[in-house]
Amino acid sequence: MKTLAVILHYNTPQYTDVLYELLEADRDKFDTDLIVVDNGSDSGKESKYNTYKLDENVFFGGGLNAAMDLMMQNEDYSSLLFLNSDLIVGKNFISGLRAASFSHDVSSPCIIQPEKTQNHWTQMLPWGSNEIRNVEWIDLQCPLLSRKFIRCLWENRTSENYIDPLLIRGWGIDVYFGILAKKVKMQTGICDNIPAVHLGSMTLKALGNTNEYCRLAEQDMYEFFNKTGLMKEFIDMRNWAENYKV
Repeated sequence: MKTLAVILHYNTPQYTDVLYELLEADRDKFDTDLIVVDNGSDSGKESKYNTYKLDENVFFGGGLNAAMDLMMQNEDYSSLLFLNSDLIVGKNFISGLRAASFSHDVSSPCIIQPEKTQNHWTQMLPWGSNEIRNVEWIDLQCPLLSRKFIRCLWENRTSENYIDPLLIRGWGIDVYFGILAKKVKMQTGICDNIPAVHLGSMTLKALGNTNEYCRLAEQDMYEFFNKTGLMKEFIDMRNWAENYKV
């Protein structure tokens, strides 16, 4: 079975094009398809590798909705690799993550982040275990999601799409995935031996007015967990991450 790898692009071709070329040079074309989904970029700021273009910027959650739709429409795909555009990856990146998907329905590389302020969730850092660490939830710079998990997400949806409109800006999707995976007894893991460098929310910065964006995203996130009755689970998951150690 194949993996669909999707880079979500918005206004930063200087990052997207580099990531695409790194992945394209390394991927096994028999087991992975690689595409770029443009999230409503301004004219002249598209990636030269664009495959699909959304009519408007629907933020991180809307881009993830679109990627999951594309993946689930093709029965050949057993998993979705969803990538922020501002990542740097090494050799055997996709093949290593695909190996993880045989034991985990939600998985991620470990993340190295040059900006200190981006290192908040320490479970994402490399801890030197050289294996797949079981964790409660992953930050979503580069998740690999199984078809089984995405189907479960659809069956437990709280709106007409996979991602609730209150989570469309991206805040809280990661913890919600962890809560759902735990509920249905699916494994979540981080590959300590497969790193990715995250350059520091370059797409968010490209949106402009980041303080207002973050304020609205956080406000909507808390409203979602209150609405769904999952606030206790949300707080427990965040506390777990705040105190994470191997």
